[in-house]
Amino acid sequence: MKHFRRKIFLILAIFLAILVYSLLRQNTPGLEVSFFSVGQGDAIFIETPSGKQILIDGGPSQKVLEKLGSAMDLTDNYIDLVILTHPHDDHVQGLVPVLERYQVGELIYNGTAAANQNYEYLLKTAKNKGIPTIIANQPSTINLEENCALRIIYPLTDLSGQSLKKINDGSIATRLDCAGHSFLFMGDLEKKGESELLLTDIDLRAEFLKLGHHGSYTASSLGFLEAVSPNLAIISVGLDNSYNLPATSTLESLNNLGIDYWRTDKQGDLIIEVRNGQLTQKSQ
Repeated sequence: MKHFRRKIFLILAIFLAILVYSLLRQNTPGLEVSFFSVGQGDAIFIETPSGKQILIDGGPSQKVLEKLGSAMDLTDNYIDLVILTHPHDDHVQGLVPVLERYQVGELIYNGTAAANQNYEYLLKTAKNKGIPTIIANQPSTINLEENCALRIIYPLTDLSGQSLKKINDGSIATRLDCAGHSFLFMGDLEKKGESELLLTDIDLRAEFLKLGHHGSYTASSLGFLEAVSPNLAIISVGLDNSYNLPATSTLESLNNLGIDYWRTDKQGDLIIEVRNGQLTQKSQ
């Protein structure tokens, strides 16, 4: 009987230790970058070690609200910064309910003109709610906290009011350096913008690269991939999409360069966490 009690006590002690460790780990401040699987579109959520929250694009539907509900505390209704990379529906449509549902500190967009009802409604909603809007018109740095900065690396010039022949050519691209790790988020920027970036002195090397334009052949040139030299490429793409993305040529380039990749259509959400100096990757 004593042996049985001792065994039960040992099991309970181990369970309690695991529970305490899990709670402590959960409450340890850290960086978390989530690449949401939202269908054929982009939605990236960043939470810094101090708790600042950034959403880059919202995907093509309200599915982003479900994803945010899982990533944020139930009582949290504030997002510090929302970035719309460019006014295509697979990036802007999901941001409309986000601005309606959440309090937002600032909205950054590229200022281009586009005949898009969701885009127009997004800007109208921001105005009605008193959300400050900032036009990304040149490379700049947003210092989020100590050892954590978000850099707008594209566009290189002011595109305000311009009607671009190819809307993707004005896509905002950003670089996150935080907690000792680096990320490039390319929006839908294509090879033209990549070529322009290669001619600058902007540091493009990064551990994690969110490929431009969902892995299309129109983006992710070999020269650009070589310059970034990521450990992991993330392809945000919808399952069985009508565009046949990602392109076979893009996957071949990644394979030839020995770059691992993650597809949201096949592997779901990718969550990258950095806590206590330890980096982990998990799916959801």
